[in-house]
Amino acid sequence: MVSAALMVTAALVAAAPATPALAAGSGSFDPAGGTLREQMVAQFESIGLSSDEASCIASNLDFNDPAVQSGDIASMLSVFEECGIGIDRLAELGGG
Repeated sequence: MVSAALMVTAALVAAAPATPALAAGSGSFDPAGGTLREQMVAQFESIGLSSDEASCIASNLDFNDPAVQSGDIASMLSVFEECGIGIDRLAELGGG
């Protein structure tokens, strides 16, 4: 179950660039596609999160935190808990 949670966490971090400047520089941010937050939420939904879960993560996870950027699940667990996303839900998303 934990490995599935790590896979989902890695997908979340990969889906969300640290800053708009980095996103624009990498070509992953499309200004015509909505705000950076809207695009992050859409990316999170594409991996199976509900709109509420995706919005909550986008609102509460500090993507500028080096621990979050590195995919350190411990740095994200409190946000997942705050958003009502338990380890079982993460495992479900990861196919575990």
